[in-house]
Amino acid sequence: MSVAPLDLPPGGRRSFHGKSWQQFALAGQPVTTVELASDGAIYAYVPGRGLLRATEAAPDFKAVGEGPDPAGYILHLALDAQAPNRMVAVTGTSAIVVSSDAGATWSVLGAK
Repeated sequence: MSVAPLDLPPGGRRSFHGKSWQQFALAGQPVTTVELASDGAIYAYVPGRGLLRATEAAPDFKAVGEGPDPAGYILHLALDAQAPNRMVAVTGTSAIVVSSDAGATWSVLGAK
C-alpha cells in the first residue's frame, strides 16, 4: 500500500474554496487514517509510530499506542461519540478491532 505524505506550501497553509488548511507536525510521514473526536482530539495512525493524538490547540502528536495490527497499519478508525475512549478500527489484515481505553490496547471484535 502506498500512502502519499501531506505536502503543504511553505508556511503550512493551503486555501481551498475559501477554506484554510493548517499543516500539523506529521509533514512528510505517511498517515493511513485520521479521525476527529467529539472532544476535539485528532487521532492519526502513522506506520512505524502507531496511533497518535493531538489537538488543534496543541498540534504536537503524541503516541497513544503501537496499534492493533502486526501488518503495521490501521485502514479505518471510528470513534464512539457517546463513549470517547471507545474506538473501532479495521486493520491491514482486515481484522475489526475494538479499544475501550482510547487506543492504548486493542482486542479483536467478538474475541473472548
